[in-house]
Amino acid sequence: MQLKEYIEEVLPIIQKHINVYDERLFPLNTSQFSVLLFPIFNKLKSYNRKVTNNNSIRASVIVNWLKQYNIREVQEMAGHRHICSTESYKQDNLENLQKVIQNFHPLS
Repeated sequence: MQLKEYIEEVLPIIQKHINVYDERLFPLNTSQFSVLLFPIFNKLKSYNRKVTNNNSIRASVIVNWLKQYNIREVQEMAGHRHICSTESYKQDNLENLQKVIQNFHPLS
């Protein structure tokens, strides 16, 4: 369903904006698409200086998916062949770890 929505609704908007009408589903490596992403990167950099390219955005999306969905669903949505590729995006919840340490540490 998400791919259908992308093809029917989102892709035509992107194609019109970058003036590229070819068969590619994701016109990512075109100079026109880079122009489209430039303002997005500038806005993201104001929030997080570590954002440098498309991979930063992809990683951020995958990390957020892992918070919402189980790992197998995220593996499929991200297009990873191996589950270990998806697992590499998992982050430890530092707040929960700190609470556990405070509860069980003998000096607290």
